[in-house]
Amino acid sequence: MESEFSQESQKQAYEAVVSNDLTLMETLLVNVLANQEPQRSQAFQVLLCSKKHFPDLLFNKLFFLLRQSTSVNTRANAAQVLRFLQVRDLWPTLTATGKSNFKTCFIELLLRENLMPVVRLECRLVADVLCEILKARDQWPELVDFVLTYGVQQRNEKLQEAILLIFSHFPKDYRGLICETFGLLTEILCKILQGGLTSKNLEIKAAGLAAFFCFTHLLSKPAEHDKFLKLLHAAIDAVVQLLSESKEDDAEKFMGEFMLSLRENSQLFKPYVNNLLMHLVQIVEAQELAFEIKLFAVKFIIRLLDTKDLETTLMGLDTTDITRLFSVSMSMLLCIDDDISWYIIGNEEGENAGKTELYNQGIECLKRISIIYRTQIVPVAFKWLTPYMDSMEWQNRHAVITMLGEISKECSDEMIMTKENYLEETVNMIINSFQDPHFRVRSAAFGFMQLSTDLVQVSQILHHPRILPRLSDAFDRNKHPRLKEQVAAAFLSLANNLSPDCLAQYMNLNNIMSKLLIMLLDNDETSTAKWSALSSLNILTQSCREVASKHYGNYVSILLKLCNNQNAQIKQEAIRGIRVCAEFGGTDFRPFINDLRPVCVEAVSKISEIIENSNRSQGEDVRAFDIAVCALGKICESHRTNIDVSKLLSKWLSLLPLTSDVHESKIVHQQLCHMVERLDEKLLGSNNEHLPKVIWVLLEVIRQGKGASIKWMR
Repeated sequence: MESEFSQESQKQAYEAVVSNDLTLMETLLVNVLANQEPQRSQAFQVLLCSKKHFPDLLFNKLFFLLRQSTSVNTRANAAQVLRFLQVRDLWPTLTATGKSNFKTCFIELLLRENLMPVVRLECRLVADVLCEILKARDQWPELVDFVLTYGVQQRNEKLQEAILLIFSHFPKDYRGLICETFGLLTEILCKILQGGLTSKNLEIKAAGLAAFFCFTHLLSKPAEHDKFLKLLHAAIDAVVQLLSESKEDDAEKFMGEFMLSLRENSQLFKPYVNNLLMHLVQIVEAQELAFEIKLFAVKFIIRLLDTKDLETTLMGLDTTDITRLFSVSMSMLLCIDDDISWYIIGNEEGENAGKTELYNQGIECLKRISIIYRTQIVPVAFKWLTPYMDSMEWQNRHAVITMLGEISKECSDEMIMTKENYLEETVNMIINSFQDPHFRVRSAAFGFMQLSTDLVQVSQILHHPRILPRLSDAFDRNKHPRLKEQVAAAFLSLANNLSPDCLAQYMNLNNIMSKLLIMLLDNDETSTAKWSALSSLNILTQSCREVASKHYGNYVSILLKLCNNQNAQIKQEAIRGIRVCAEFGGTDFRPFINDLRPVCVEAVSKISEIIENSNRSQGEDVRAFDIAVCALGKICESHRTNIDVSKLLSKWLSLLPLTSDVHESKIVHQQLCHMVERLDEKLLGSNNEHLPKVIWVLLEVIRQGKGASIKWMR
């Protein structure tokens, strides 16, 4: 078969590998490892030709340079190119005598070379050669003696690192043969690894970590429990040491190796996981250790807690250790700064300003703890309430509110259904925190009231007579825009969870509605605060009609103006407010249908304007359109004696079906069904002229299968 390389190329390659002039090969090595063209491509072709036609000569030449050259760069280049050309293709081409000689020469190389960058390259070569020897069922007694002599004695740091590097570079599929090939007892292998992990030399420590991760599966047998546990602790401490010596890149690399081992070999870690977890807790507890070290330990803790296969084993942790684990999570929640940017509205970070990475990891840790230790964690958590809430440090008070909110996401039942009075304690703590002297603590308390957990909802339902007055006061006490946002959002959450009867029982509801209306008129209020106020007023208008009737004049006028707001959410909620007022406002809404006074603005005209100007290809406009169509339908239904209902119903029907806003779609399509059921003459038109359109709309809604109304319609 004809060679892909010309005779001229073969001649040039042959000359390079047999010539006594070493500069020919040295130049090739320099060029092939450089980025300059065309020299790089030309040198590459010469080396490939040599590999194909003269592989044994090429191996000999490169090894000669590696062994004999006085130039460090040449030795390093020769080692790199040998690996680049792949030992697996070159080694089998050597004679038996040549292989035997090279086995001895490789050991001599490691013994003689003093420059560690070159030694590390040579170790990769040795690992590659060893792999080829094992493939061929051959032996390398010289390397065995070398490992047993220098790996166990650990007197020569260069050779100690070299042995660990050889182990770490050994191909995964052949690692199981290491002990068999070297006749290594597990005890000896553990001693070699332990020596590397506990070395004061950081390079040896890093090599020890790399080797450790390669052989975890060989060392984690039940009979080796104590030895492997000792190695695990040493490996963790080695990463900590790398971090403390500013070797962040190495530490990150080995942390990734730890995580990978956990994911791939979770079963191997089961017998050791609780001990390992508490070793990590001890690192976080240590006052003298740096932030980066604690962060590493916390991330590792979270990964352990997040590994599903380890969950059953982790549940065996005793109460004392659970308390320690919970304690370190709480300590992380104290890592929050009173950042000035929190007080600046419009800042990117917003509510998260000042929250450090350690704080965020503490939140993650609490999540995992709550999932695994649901029944045990609640009594532990409530022991922290009094000392933390009595603290002069705002971070402590902020931390305990945050903690209760976080664990309530998983442990609400345990916090509610207990003989202990945890629910009462929680409510007392939160409503008292509404008046905390520090803004961030107050914000956390208002934020707690917005959580969609069973604990918060039950608290609001059972204790609303105590919560509502405190929230009402909070509207007046909190003038900072961010706090006003939180107060409005907290009241909205409460209004959403309470029945109309519960809301109506509150005597000062009229006062709260006045405060919400003032927020809508205040140009300094944020869009978020206005949206919450709007949403709350819409709920109160629907649920507490008697009180709401006193405010219709002001409220509807404000709604009509806000329908032009640039903020899409405010605009949509304002249109929804018109729909609610039309449906539940009765005669109080009538002036806004046919009154010609400018303050009232003909509501139908505003709704029609929104419908006509909506761009139905844009998501936000489509939602506004759907809400406006729903409002138009309610005006037709509730105020038909005051409008040209036939004309408006015809227009309304022509805009159906709705497809975007699920809630409004349900209302509209159910209204349509009710009108069909009662054979509404205004809807069906003269001689049922609109009946085909009605049938088409109903069939289209069913065909699309979208919206909350579909099940009801069927």
